[in-house]
Amino acid sequence: QYQRRVHGVYLKEIKEKRKKEEGKVAVFPCVIKAIAFFNKKDPLIMGVDVVEGVLKPNTPVCVPDKDNLYLGLVDSIESNHKPLAEARRESGSIAIRIKGDSTIMAGRHFEVTNKIVSKLTFDSVEALEEYFDDELNKDDKSLLKKLKKHFGILG
Repeated sequence: QYQRRVHGVYLKEIKEKRKKEEGKVAVFPCVIKAIAFFNKKDPLIMGVDVVEGVLKPNTPVCVPDKDNLYLGLVDSIESNHKPLAEARRESGSIAIRIKGDSTIMAGRHFEVTNKIVSKLTFDSVEALEEYFDDELNKDDKSLLKKLKKHFGILG
């Protein structure tokens, strides 16, 4: 009995450690809509609404309508000048800062009307499903399925 409990705690610790290390590559599914551009060049700073999914810092984002134009990584998320660890539709309008390609310019290469999505890869989806499945709700999983299809990720 005691050994089984100790073993269970040990396995949980190992899983948490792997989640911290290997989970860094995980990308959560997200669709955001730009409302306004505050800084049109690197770093891109814009007001957005989360349409679907969850947006977290370090999420790579792209514009699907523009041949998956890669914008960069979400550097920070703020609401009323306070940093957020994540944002969902319920968060309301938020400001995000994207660090990336200095040649990309908001208003020239993409518009406010273009939706922006998290850029998924096979590895990022695999890490997400392995380590963060418990953090995804039914809608997140549905969006993940749609984005996997968009990016041609099987499985």
